[in-house]
Amino acid sequence: MANDHIVSVAVYYYDQENLTDSKVYFRTNARGPRCEQYDCRTLTDIYGFYDQVDPSKQIISTATVHPPPPSTKKSWFDLELRKSENRVSKQPYEISDLISDELE
Repeated sequence: MANDHIVSVAVYYYDQENLTDSKVYFRTNARGPRCEQYDCRTLTDIYGFYDQVDPSKQIISTATVHPPPPSTKKSWFDLELRKSENRVSKQPYEISDLISDELE
């Protein structure tokens, strides 16, 4: 997907009993150098991995992603109501009209 970029991964253990090895799988190869669990200094000093974002990729903020307007929900409901043979479409027109009005 065009807008899918993992910017961080964290594993938090609530308890230390009955733990198995934790693993994170990616769809593409994301293998970095092997290091110990708390060996952050090596990654930071040698590879520069700590707190780094690819500057060529624009990160979409949730502030710029808007939900569809309510009129879209109403028009979708009206369209589905008229074309489908389900229990909602078999009820009296007045009831389905009331439902449709609530979606505005």
